[in-house]
Parts: sequence; C-alpha cells; structure tokens
Amino acid sequence: WPVVRLEGRALRPVAHLDTPASTYLQERDASLPGPDGQPGPLDPATRVLEIESLGVGVRNTARFLAYNPSAQPWDFAWEPVGARHPAFRCGVQSGTLLPGRRAEMAFEFAPTDAARAESFWRFTIPSHRLSQTFLVTGSVRDPLVSLDRPAIDFRRLLVGAHSTSTVQLTNAESVPFAFTVEGGADGPEGAPGSDASRASSAVRVSPSSGTVPARGSIPLEVTFAPRAEGAVNAVLRCSVRRKPLPLRLNVKGEGFVISDAVMVEAAPGLDEFGFAGAGAAEGGGEAGALIELSAGEPSSLAMGAIEVGDTATRRVVVANRGSVPFEYRFELRGGAAGRAGVVPDGNHGRSLASATDADGMTLGSTRAGRRAAAAAAAVAVSPSSGRVAPGGEQSVVVTFAPRDDVALGALRLDCVVAGTRTYSLSLSGEG
Repeated sequence: WPVVRLEGRALRPVAHLDTPASTYLQERDASLPGPDGQPGPLDPATRVLEIESLGVGVRNTARFLAYNPSAQPWDFAWEPVGARHPAFRCGVQSGTLLPGRRAEMAFEFAPTDAARAESFWRFTIPSHRLSQTFLVTGSVRDPLVSLDRPAIDFRRLLVGAHSTSTVQLTNAESVPFAFTVEGGADGPEGAPGSDASRASSAVRVSPSSGTVPARGSIPLEVTFAPRAEGAVNAVLRCSVRRKPLPLRLNVKGEGFVISDAVMVEAAPGLDEFGFAGAGAAEGGGEAGALIELSAGEPSSLAMGAIEVGDTATRRVVVANRGSVPFEYRFELRGGAAGRAGVVPDGNHGRSLASATDADGMTLGSTRAGRRAAAAAAAVAVSPSSGRVAPGGEQSVVVTFAPRDDVALGALRLDCVVAGTRTYSLSLSGEG
C-alpha cells in the first residue's frame, strides 16, 4: 500500500473563556456609548455576557468557566472599562489558573430600575500580554403579578353605611412575592375635610400586606365607608416586591346624606290630648301649622276622644330637603318594647299579627294584648310607605276610627326614613 506522510501544526490557545452564545451585538442600538464613552458599533470581537433579572431589588449572578489549556500557569485580572455602572460587580477580580485547570468567573447584576444597563470590562493575562473586552448587559423582566381589574366604582353610598368589593391579586410566576397596599387620594394628604383626607378615611383594604403564592392568587377586600358628603377618588398602591412600579387600583365613590324632616300638623284646643313632647313645641300651635319632630326623641300624637264609629285624622308630612330620593315607612309598635308591625294602609278592622307587647307576647294572646290589638285595628296610615323625591313632600294621613271602646295609650307609631332615622310618636286617644 502507498504511504502518504502528513504533517500539521496545532496552535494551543493560552486561555479559553466558555461564555454562552449571544446575538446582543447584532441587536444593540448603535447610539449607545461604547467602552470609550462614544456612541457607535462595537468591536465584533467583544464578548457579551447577558443577565436577566426577575424584577428589581434582587441580586442576580451569571457564571462561566475559564480554562488554562497551556503548560504554564498564568495570572488573570478583571478591570472595569470606562464609567462603572453601580448595578454590576465582578465576583472574581483576579487570580491564578494552573495548567490544565479551570476556574469559575462570576458577575452580579442588582438593578434598581427597569432600564437596560451595560458595563464594560477587560479580562487580562499580563504575562502573555493578552486582553479581551467584555460587555456585561443586564435587563429586567417585570414579574407577572397583577390585579384582575384596574378600578372599582362604588357609586353613591349613604354616609355611615359601607360596601365591599373583592379584587384578586394574581401571581403567574413560579416564586411567591410579598406585597403591601397603601391607599389615599390621588395626591398629597390634606387637612381634615379635604379631598385627600376624605379619601384616606373612606377607603380600606384587607389584607393590607402579605404574600401572594407562586402561581396563585389572594383576594383583597376593598371597603368604601364614606364619613362625609362628597365625591371620593382614591388610589390604592399595591407595592409588590421586585416590581419596578406599584400596581394601582382606582377607587371611586360618593358619600351622601339624607336631609329629611318629619312634621305633624298641630291641633290646638286639645288640652288633655294636645300635641306635646320632646320633639315638638309645647301646647301645639295654630291649626294647620306643622311642628317638626326630632329623630330619636319621643313625641306624642293626640287623636282625641271621639265616639265609637266616628273618625279622627291627623296629618304627618315627610319632607326631603336633600339632593337624593329616600324611602320611608310607618311601623306600629304594641308598647314601649314591642316589635314593629306593618301598619294597615287605610284598612280598618285588620290587626297587626306581627306586633308584640312589652313582654314579647303576640298581641291578642292576653287580655291586655287583645285590647292593644283592638286599638291597633282602629289605626290606619295612608300611604304607610313610599318614596320622596329631592325637594318633595309626602302628606301622610293617620286615621283613628274605633269600632269598640279602645284606648291608644299602649301604641307607638314610628316613621323610619331611609332605614336609618326613626321618628317616634306615642299615640293617645279614646273611642
């Protein structure tokens, strides 16, 4: 067989740096400054080390290996080139690599904002007068933590009442994140009574801090409880660890108050049975004059002494002096501690099946109860419930039409406005 002699020459590198492949140089914006501080394309021989951070405020480390394939040991050093970026740090700044051995190199990236950052470094082997320029670049990926909606509108709510809505804080990442929620007006805190103060006191969230689990969610209950009249526009800021910016939840609502008045038509000339009480002028007033009652304070309503079969009426006026409509209803109570029953609306002879006396017994189950039930059957209110528009009035007629000998002294008539304010009238009258 013929013999062919082959000769060749192999070059052994002094060092091998095993960095991951990168296309960043081809994609990089040429207007960015290079290692000399001037914009323009970089040397194609520049090595690139890319580091991605999941959010900000966290330290990320990129590692790669350096080999010494030569037969001699050599010393190495890393030195920054140009302006040093505070987000980067070289983990192994210098050292000695023995023949045939390898060493781990490390760079740290700890971003404080979401902007892409760059830092230039030079790897040198002084004994061989060799150097290699590195570009270490860092990017930030915003954690996938979000609220399921950007805003809540509670609309109009009565001052003193409250309404709650639930928002989900969702985490699509594989790691948990701590969060805190702070709320207030969209602007600086103000003095008491200002928009900022009103928003801060009217909106609450629970829980206000915690941890949203990996690939999970946590419900946030937002409560609107207006303490004063007026519009509220609050912004809840949910700060999630590592997210560059807080999540924002806009909360709107308006507090309103009921401005009502309940008045009774005066009936002068009734000495023993005249209108009097803590909520009215003593001794009544001119015939047809309206006497305003006070909520929560007992007053009396005299129907007079009439013959069985006759009828006596008194007029009660429910007025709306506010800017929102409200509803009212009249309830009859069978004694000082009795529960409320529905007042017959212009229909005599029908007793209050749900009314009870002071001892908690149903009216009609005792002799006193039967007397109270008979008295209740003689009282009618028309209309016994309704809705009053802003600036409007509703005249309500209370009628006493006894069919037997009865006395109204054990009954109390309550006018409940908007479910929150109660005007009480102790009834008196005989038939």
